[in-house]
Amino acid sequence: MKKVFGILVGAALMFSGASVAFADGAALYSKCVACHGPNGKSSNQMYPNLNGQHPKYLVKQMEDIASGKRKNSPMLAAMIPAVKSLSHEQMEEVADFLSKQ
Repeated sequence: MKKVFGILVGAALMFSGASVAFADGAALYSKCVACHGPNGKSSNQMYPNLNGQHPKYLVKQMEDIASGKRKNSPMLAAMIPAVKSLSHEQMEEVADFLSKQ
């Protein structure tokens, strides 16, 4: 019985942590909504849809924008400060949120 209880508690903690990260990703993404749209689906063709993208791809794009490696976006002036303010962990949270939209 103790073993089952321990497993249930561990699972509950694991899932509660995942929902916190998801909530943090959604909150962090809120500054991106004006261009990329709610839940990562833009209504303006000028801005790419981010919803459903692979999380590692999204993190790589954010890192490349923040470092200056990516220079092909006309909106870099707005995007660089937005992504530079995020830690790697926060980028992962945003990417996780967007990948599930």
